[in-house]
This record gives sequence, structure tokens and C-alpha cells, in this order.
Amino acid sequence: MNFVQRTFGPRARRSLGQLGQTPLSWPKNLLDPSYAKMVLDAVAEEEYVLRWAPIRVSSPDGTQVIEILFSSDALKIGGIRVNVSATIQQQIADAIGALLPTPKIMDLAWLVRPTTLRPVLLPIAATSDSMIQASQLLDKAIVGLDSPPGILVSQKTWAIGNSLAIHKGRAMNYGDFVIPNQPNHFYSGIATEACVSFPTKPQLGRVIQGQGWAHDIAHLDYSQIAWFVHRSCTVNGSVRDLGAVLTDAKLAPLLSHEGPLQLLRQPGVPPFACKVVLPKVAGVGDASASTFQPSAYGLCPLPPPPEGAPWATEPPMAVSAAGIVASAAVGLAAGYAFIRWMSGK
Repeated sequence: MNFVQRTFGPRARRSLGQLGQTPLSWPKNLLDPSYAKMVLDAVAEEEYVLRWAPIRVSSPDGTQVIEILFSSDALKIGGIRVNVSATIQQQIADAIGALLPTPKIMDLAWLVRPTTLRPVLLPIAATSDSMIQASQLLDKAIVGLDSPPGILVSQKTWAIGNSLAIHKGRAMNYGDFVIPNQPNHFYSGIATEACVSFPTKPQLGRVIQGQGWAHDIAHLDYSQIAWFVHRSCTVNGSVRDLGAVLTDAKLAPLLSHEGPLQLLRQPGVPPFACKVVLPKVAGVGDASASTFQPSAYGLCPLPPPPEGAPWATEPPMAVSAAGIVASAAVGLAAGYAFIRWMSGK
């Protein structure tokens, strides 16, 4: 399969075409409380489109291999990539069994992209017009690139990391990946910042928005869209809770430039909803007795993997990016990527 694709819920299965194409009547001002309610109601009713694509990451010595599921495109409702505040994005994550990505996970997704999308740069606005315009411009660009399979990283997201404990009351945004095309790492006249995972290798990419804490958890604008990483992952082939991985001293550095995380949700956001939990999934330790307690981090219990999760259906195709060379951004014929993080940045 090209993607791990799941159409969530009976209503979505019945009307995927309509959900993907029919515009909704969004409020003009996205800061209107009715907008957040509209988005979360759609998520609760499973009326959204989200596809998962696998990324595989290994330790430098190859002894630890983690497979995660990342959004192949930002979450869409009514055919539009919805704009989200950190609050809305976190509550969506709660409801779908996901986490907000770390900046390093965003870097991983960028490195395995099948093609490079130019960032959509518009005047900052929090209106439905700007949201729709930005999403449609991205759709047009993707079609123009023959709609390649793989993770098509675009715009910015709200991310999690230990820095949120320092920047209290703030949210962290990160993204707008580019390849610098002018001296001093500028991109078309715009200053860029180093990616957290390879700060000394600008040839691999930079971000217009480096880790930023200027906004509170209610801020949203046209550039902030919803990227997620599913909480069900594997470590050396065994199913694990991504929360356990991100808090493990040995494994977390493969997915977090800060090392083990002390928090796994956006601080200050109340839980929204939990999916019904079926199986018991272990943490990083003994498969029969996990010491990881999701509730200690404000997380819902771990839901089952999405239908068609790659580790449950077919062997992965590994594409090496040893040493994080420029060829890391390769086409993903089967939707897979394999990154081996070498020592040194």
C-alpha cells in the first residue's frame, strides 16, 4: 500500500467524497468560539480526513529501530486544511489517539518528503478566507507536482517539548521548511533559522519559523495547520506507546532533540475526549508489564493502532539516509522512510 489510510467512522466511510469536497460554512473570524466548536464537533463525529504514513528511525548502531505513523497531510475537514490553535490541535490529538509532534519529528518528516512544497506566505490573518486560500494554494501545488505519495510537509504546526515548561502560558510553533536559495541562508528574501536536528547542514533545509514561543495557546492564523504523530508505534517490531518512547532515556533522543520529555501535551489545555480503548499495549520496558502511565502525563489511555498499520500488515521497505545526506529526501514508493541518525549534527 502507498499509505496507511483510514477513513474514520461510519459517517466518514459513507461520505468521504462529500467530506473531501463540499465546503462548509465557516465563521468569518476563526477566533469566534463557534469555529473551535465546529472543528471539534467534526472530529468527535469522525467527519474528517486524515492519512497516516510510516517513518522508520534507527539508532546509530542499528540496535534500536522505531517506526512511527505521521500525518501524510494535515488534517482536513470539508476539504480544507483547518487552522488550529495549540488548544484545538491538542484536543484533536486527544480524540484521535495522537500526540503533537516534536520539532525533531517534523524534521524527520521533512527529510523523507517525496518533493518540496513552497511555503504559502500570506498576510497574517485568522479568517476563513485566508484558511481556505492557503489550503487551496497547497492543493494546487500538490496537483501540479503530480500528487506524489509520501509525507508532504507544509506550513507550521504546534509542537511539544520541554521548553514549554520554561515558556509558561506559551505554545511552541515550528515549520515553514525551505531550502535556502540566497546567501546567508535566506529564502527569497526571507531570513531562515536552523532545523533542530541538523543545524549545521543548511543544504538539507531550514525553517522560516524556528522554535517560537511568541504565541499563547489560543493563537491561530492561516499558517498553523494540524500535524500529528500517532501514539501507537513500534520499537524493534514490538508495539509501544509513543509516550513511553518519548520519555525513555535511550529512545527519546531519536525523536526529540531535547532528549526525554517531561511533558507530552500542550500545558494548560484540558483533555477533550478519549477514544475507546481495546488492547493493552506495553511501554518501553517488559512487554508484559509497562511502567509507563499515560494518565501521569494527562494522556488518554492508548487506543489501538489505526487499521492497516504497516507493522501489522506488510514488511517495510527501508530507504537509508545514513549520515543524513542530501539524498535523504527520496521518493517513497511504498510510503516508507528509513532514517539512521548518526552521531553529530
